[in-house]
Amino acid sequence: MRIVKGYWLCLCALILWMESPACAALVTGDVAFVGFSADGSDGFAFVALNNIDANSAIFFRDDEWSGTAFNTGENVITWQSGLVEVTAGSIVQVSNVASGGISTTVGAISLSGLGGFGTSNEGLFAYTGPNANAPSTFLTALFNGTVIGSGSTLAGTGLISGTNAIEFGGNQDVFEYTGPRNTESSFSGYQPLVNNTSNWLSEDGAGDQSVNGLAPDVPFSNQAFSTTFSTTASAPEPSAWLLSITSGLALLFWHWRTQRQAASQIPAS
Repeated sequence: MRIVKGYWLCLCALILWMESPACAALVTGDVAFVGFSADGSDGFAFVALNNIDANSAIFFRDDEWSGTAFNTGENVITWQSGLVEVTAGSIVQVSNVASGGISTTVGAISLSGLGGFGTSNEGLFAYTGPNANAPSTFLTALFNGTVIGSGSTLAGTGLISGTNAIEFGGNQDVFEYTGPRNTESSFSGYQPLVNNTSNWLSEDGAGDQSVNGLAPDVPFSNQAFSTTFSTTASAPEPSAWLLSITSGLALLFWHWRTQRQAASQIPAS
C-alpha cells in the first residue's frame, strides 16, 4: 500500500510540474515606448508586447551607451513589475521624472540621478540585467533626435532603428504613438508600427508643451493593445503528457497487481 501511495505522489508531482508555466526572460522588442515627454515634470509610457513576469525589473537610462558600457551623470530608473504578471498589451506610464517624486501606474519605481530629460539630443534605453551597470538584454530605445546626435550608438545592443528602437530626428519635446492598437494577430506584429515615426504625433515650442491642451499631452493614452487572434478552443486531442499519465497509471496498476500476487503466495506462519 505504501508503494502504491508513493507512485500516486510521484504521478501528482509530475502532473503539477508539466502544468506549471515557465518564467520567460524578456527579449529584445518585448517592450516598446508609446510616449515620451521632456517638458513639464517629464515622463514616458511603454507597452508590454509580451507578458512580463511578476517580480521582473527593467532599467531605463538616458546616459550615453558607448557600445560596451554606459557613461554616468544622468538618470537610472528602475521599474519593477510587482507581485502580479503584467500581461501583453498593457500600458505602463511613468511620470514626474523631473520633480523628485517619480511614479508609475503599474508596479513600483525608483530613480537614481539628476531627474529630467533633455529636450534635444536625448536618448532613453530600456534593458534588463543583474544590475543597472550590467545590461544583458536591450529591449528598446527612443531618441528625440538621432542616435549619433545623442552621443550614443546602437552597437552592442542588438537594437535596430525602425524595428525595435526609434529615432525622431527633430528634437521635439513631446511624442505619443497614435497608430493602431487592435489590428495585429500577434503582439510582436506591433513592433514595426510602434517604431515607425509616421505613427507618432509630436509637439515642440517654447514653454511646457505637455499640458497645453494640444495633442499630444500627458498623461498619454492608456488604451491597451490587443490582437485579432482567435482564442476559440478546438476539440481536445490526446497530448504527450496525457499519454505519459496513462502509461504511469498502467505501470502503477501492474506494480500493485504484482505485489498483491506475491503477497498471496507467502505461506502463513
